[in-house]
Parts: sequence; C-alpha cells; structure tokens
Amino acid sequence: MDIKISKNSHRKGRRKQVIARTPMLNEMIYRWTVEGGDLVSGTTGAISFVSSPTLQNSSENTSIQTLFSEVRLISYRVVYTPTQSVNSSVLQSTFIVGTNMVFNNTTNSSPAAFTAVQNLKNSRSIASCNVRPISVSMFVPKNLEFLSTATGSDVPTIPAPYAGSPGCLVGYGTGFTNSTTYFKEQQIVIMHLRGRV
Repeated sequence: MDIKISKNSHRKGRRKQVIARTPMLNEMIYRWTVEGGDLVSGTTGAISFVSSPTLQNSSENTSIQTLFSEVRLISYRVVYTPTQSVNSSVLQSTFIVGTNMVFNNTTNSSPAAFTAVQNLKNSRSIASCNVRPISVSMFVPKNLEFLSTATGSDVPTIPAPYAGSPGCLVGYGTGFTNSTTYFKEQQIVIMHLRGRV
C-alpha cells in the first residue's frame, strides 16, 4: 500500500493520506495443487522419478485458456509424505532429488543411476524413515518470459529455461524393498497469467 505525505502551510505537522494500490489489470496469479502420485520402488529396489510443472496438469486448464493467453511459472514445490517410516518389515533408504533445467514436462527422462542426480541444482537427500512430510522447492529462474497458455505450449519440445514452465525435479535412490510405495507426492504450483483473450 502506498502512503503519500503532504504538508499544509496553514496546519501544524503532517497529514498522512492513504492511496489504494492499483490492482493488476489483465493479469492473475494462479495457485493450484495436484496429487503427483506415489513413489514406488522398482523390481531392483530403486526409486526413479521426474516431477514437473505445466499448466496442462491443472484441472482448470481449459477455462484458463479461454480467459488468458500467456503464462509463466512463479514457483513449484513438491511435498513428499513418507508411508513406510515406521514399518520394520521394509528396507529404509534415501533418494536424492534436485532441479534439472534442461528438462521440462515434455522433454524429460527418469534417471537410471546416481550420476544423473549428483550434480543437480539445489539437490538434497530424503530418507524414507522420516516421520513428517518433506517439502522440496524447485529452482525457478527469476523474471521468466511468458509463453502461450495453449496446451503444452509452456513446456515446448525444445526446452526454454528462460520462459514458460521450465525445469523438473529429478530423483533417484536405491536400497529400498522391491515394488513398495514409499512416498505420496503432492505438487503445489504458482503461475502468472496475463493477456485477456
């Protein structure tokens, strides 16, 4: 809120005048949450996954396309809720998760080894024996350019780390019990929409 201070020569002191902040015209900040599914270990006891933001995963995608023509990502956060933390009959282990800016929701591949996740930006290790949900925020470049709200246009086939919804959270870990659900995933996305159509 902006505050303007004006002086009056015929009065003592100062008077504060409050001026309402002008709302954004033709724009909207859109926050939504989606269930990302389960993190399940494979037949070799490894967990391998990619999680990524895109407007097309929103349940309101079709409605948004009729209202706004451009979109860019503001933030992307994933909450991992452990499901086996107190189960003594399964193996406990860890996975590494971090941001890969070369990927997006259209162009990505699940890692097959630790070498695919060891040098990711903002990487961290998450243990399956945690008893509380763990929140991980993906690195998002500041001042991204806008891309079209048309389905899939914010995640083009040639990744654009400077625009739209770039990047993925990529995770990999071994030493888990085979074919077991270890985490529930919830994705929290904030996007900037503009351009009334």
